[in-house]
Amino acid sequence: MAIGICELVDTDLTLLDGATAATPLDGDPSTFIDGNRESALWTSHVHTDVSTCDESVYITVDLGRVFSLSSVTIYHFSGDERRYCGQKISTSVTGEFAGEDTVVYDTGAEFGHVETAEGFTVRFQAHSRFVRHWSSRSDANTAVHFIEMEIKGHGSWSATPFELRFPVIGLTRPALTPASGRLRYLP
Repeated sequence: MAIGICELVDTDLTLLDGATAATPLDGDPSTFIDGNRESALWTSHVHTDVSTCDESVYITVDLGRVFSLSSVTIYHFSGDERRYCGQKISTSVTGEFAGEDTVVYDTGAEFGHVETAEGFTVRFQAHSRFVRHWSSRSDANTAVHFIEMEIKGHGSWSATPFELRFPVIGLTRPALTPASGRLRYLP
């Protein structure tokens, strides 16, 4: 009988069944969580125009249940060296975003980082069901392009490793696969 530690492996929670996206803007919000990060296809993603950095628009992802979150990666249009202002990322258990939420990134009315094909990742720890991303115009034009959001995390069970007891021959590191809840064994 071997004793192992179960490692919870972070996965992209937006690709799990039950994850949805919503926005008051025109366009299909499901494109924000479909795994397609190709910014050249921006016309098929949610986009709009705003005139100043004080006007931010948003898109909200509902993961379907509470998860332990570890990072969010945002993908905007990245075909040049543009930056977007008015960006904010916030998490919420309720989805109200009325003061109960936790802000994990906020540029205010300033311009953020230069957009790249690799996106921009914010690392944090939170237990949440909803993630909202606000953005305003870019320094290239008045457009806001919501290309993709990747939310990394794992199941809503305890985020701390726990001890498992089971017979193992030649395999000593079990890991729980969050998407399926099944154990996999690592050599």
